[in-house]
Amino acid sequence: MRFREGTRMGLKIDEIDDLIRSCGSPLVIYDEEILKSTYTELLYSLNGAKLIYSVKANPNVGVIRSLAKVGALFEVASDNEYELLKRAGIEPANIIFGGQAKTRNGIELAVKDKVLFFNLESEREVELLIDITEKEKVQCKFLLRVNPDMEQNAAIMKMSSCASPFGVDVARLDEALMISNDTNAIFSGFFMYNGSQYYHAEDIIRNTKYLLGVAKKYAEKYKIEYLDFGGGFGVIESDTQDELDLKQLENGLKQISYSEELPYLKSVFFESGRFIATKCGTLVATVIDTKWSKGKRFVILDTGITNLGVRQMCYRLFEPFTDFVTNNNEIITQTLIGPTCTSIDNIRTDCVGKKLSIGDYVVFKYAGSYLLSYSPVYFCGQSTPCEVMKSKDGEWILTKRKTNIANDFGYNY
Repeated sequence: MRFREGTRMGLKIDEIDDLIRSCGSPLVIYDEEILKSTYTELLYSLNGAKLIYSVKANPNVGVIRSLAKVGALFEVASDNEYELLKRAGIEPANIIFGGQAKTRNGIELAVKDKVLFFNLESEREVELLIDITEKEKVQCKFLLRVNPDMEQNAAIMKMSSCASPFGVDVARLDEALMISNDTNAIFSGFFMYNGSQYYHAEDIIRNTKYLLGVAKKYAEKYKIEYLDFGGGFGVIESDTQDELDLKQLENGLKQISYSEELPYLKSVFFESGRFIATKCGTLVATVIDTKWSKGKRFVILDTGITNLGVRQMCYRLFEPFTDFVTNNNEIITQTLIGPTCTSIDNIRTDCVGKKLSIGDYVVFKYAGSYLLSYSPVYFCGQSTPCEVMKSKDGEWILTKRKTNIANDFGYNY
């Protein structure tokens, strides 16, 4: 065996060696059992609500089909994501169509397919859905996204409670909803997504209570069937943080009566992408080179900003989980650098750990979400990693490594 028996990430080194020999480096490894168990654990904490997976977090077909096995619903944010789900075999009745830039073609297709409902973001989208459903003579339900007036918003990345391109301000709700009276576009409830990365259960509970209060104000005027409380469940980025307490979340949500004063309420929903997908993924990189400069040691990897997505420096608050796979036990300070020709391709600065050499591995934990789909994968012509799914039945390749991007830039012209 080339290195020690295993990593802190739970991967055996001989397994990594075998996969890199057959698939190349960099490499993404997903664990299906972790993915499914994370979904079911979060679902269990939601006091009977349904759980929607936000496809944008990781649109890989293997991830989608694995979540379908445990009964997940899916939210798409574009025509292309909707087409991806259909090709993956997901029934339209299990799809919610969201996103703030819907096209007429996308809405028409989803209406004909009879998606579960739309999350609409503006008066223009309401008018567009009315026009399409009237022409198609098909009824379709929609939820209207609320841009709330909450005084407190503890999300790390705030999406509302301020001037926002997302949703309709609370003050304009009546005006937006009056448009759909007596049409085939049927208003059925509210959707509110305040932001991303809530690390504390009480913040999610507060958000839930707020939207419930907004819905109660409209209970007599409209027959509210659905409430979508959004998500933003926080995922830790380092060993120094505490994980979101799902038991505390469960106990807090149990104190909320979703149906109180909402006699027509049929279902409530929460959404999550990052929380569901993050823990199941591991990114493995190989050391390409090492060098000293003015007393500082640099380690150059074959992955960086082109693969790391929201784990990039400008999007994270903490340094990413890393495991150094090497035979060298010397402890040293070194800076991890990606392969592209820019100073921003800085993965970890002055991190203390075992001295890395050419051919060693760096393993990134919690890399299952906002990875390739949120990265400048074309920059400097770098290779995209192979993606592999591990399950009880073995391993299989989901996406092959792409080493030649010439065709994507029209070099067959």
